[in-house]
Amino acid sequence: MELESLLLKRGESDLSKKRWNHCLRTADYALFLAEHYSVEPGMLRIAALAHDLAREWDKGRIHEAALKDQRTLSEFNRQHPVLQHGFAAAWLLRNEYNVTDQSLLDAVRYHTTGHPLMDEAGLILFAADYMEPGRKHLDDSVRSSLLVQPLDSMILQILDAMAEHLQSGNNLLSPDSRELYQKLRKGYNKPL
Repeated sequence: MELESLLLKRGESDLSKKRWNHCLRTADYALFLAEHYSVEPGMLRIAALAHDLAREWDKGRIHEAALKDQRTLSEFNRQHPVLQHGFAAAWLLRNEYNVTDQSLLDAVRYHTTGHPLMDEAGLILFAADYMEPGRKHLDDSVRSSLLVQPLDSMILQILDAMAEHLQSGNNLLSPDSRELYQKLRKGYNKPL
């Protein structure tokens, strides 16, 4: 059975209907964004279908799988366990489905915060997870205003919005998000 078919079956059986519908919308929106920004979709649909496969596991299982993926977690990620589900999903893809595509694994691993090592496909997944039409924090006018921006500018605006939201709850962007922000401000294709 093809990987996509396996993930469709697993997502439908393992995730709540609400979460699985989000994954399906994220996959559709990721492909839309890839076409909009002329980014080769490659394994983007697979990454989008898989990005939240570990989101509903219990905290202990997520943490254990995240450690298997990363060997060690940053202090920030240890303090914010909800961010670990991306690492856990990347481990699941490697361990149970023999996925070795680094772009796909990084896209899934860092989809919650973004990361300076993500390629354009990873940025597309990050944006699609934030912007898919089921997300209630955006309306169509905001979505449309983001879509007229170049990809790097759109990601910067998403990171600005995330920072503003987090600050309202006395939280900060993750170090990975801040590093991605700095990289995009300097020019995405320049070396770190």
